[in-house]
Formats: sequence, C-alpha cells, structure tokens
Amino acid sequence: MPGYTYMSPTSTVVTLGIGSLLSFVGYVAIPDAAPAQLNWKDLAGVSSATLMFAALVYVLRFVSTEREAASKERATERQESSKERAALASVNEKVAERFAETTTNLMRDFREDSQVARQALHDALRDAKK
Repeated sequence: MPGYTYMSPTSTVVTLGIGSLLSFVGYVAIPDAAPAQLNWKDLAGVSSATLMFAALVYVLRFVSTEREAASKERATERQESSKERAALASVNEKVAERFAETTTNLMRDFREDSQVARQALHDALRDAKK
C-alpha cells in the first residue's frame, strides 16, 4: 500500500506496554464486582497480561529475525574474506616464485661474473710472470 509505513519495533513495544499499563491501572481502579455481574476487574487483568505477552513475543521474534540477518551477514563476510585470503595466497605464491627465480638468476650471474673475474685475474697473474 502506498503511503503506509510500519511501526518501528521500539514504538510497537512501547504501544503494547502503554496498553498493558492502562489495563493494569484499570484492574487496580475497578472495584470487585458482585457475583452476578461481569467481572471487569478480571477482564482488565487478563488484557494487561495478554498485551505484555504480545510485547514479549514481538520482542523475541524481532531479536530472532535480527540474529538471523546478522548471521547471514557474517556468513557473507566470511565468504568474501575467504575469497580475499585465497587471492592473497595466490599473489603471495606468485611473488615467492618470482623472488626465487630472481634470486637464482642473480646468484647464477654472480657466479658467472666471479668465474670470469677469477679467470681474468688468473690470466693477468700468468701474464705478469712471463
């Protein structure tokens, strides 16, 4: 329905509480009835208790709904987090592979340069002896 808004949970509980309070005030204020008459006092007490029970049921249902929503939200966040961790692990693995490859290349090049330098030094020493 356009233009129709639902009451918030707080306002619903407050409204039920006020109704229950008014029924309880009626229960206290109404005098005891004669046995042949309708006992309005008992009716007010029952309606007070019924409204409080309705407020309790409403609050428990609202809390249950909120917990389910929060649980679904946490599950979604866990799924997103696990996807991000998997992506990060993949990136870390690629970085580690690249680091190992680069380090191996550097060590190989250093060894080759050392061998070339050692050979040049050996050749220079040999030429100096001649």
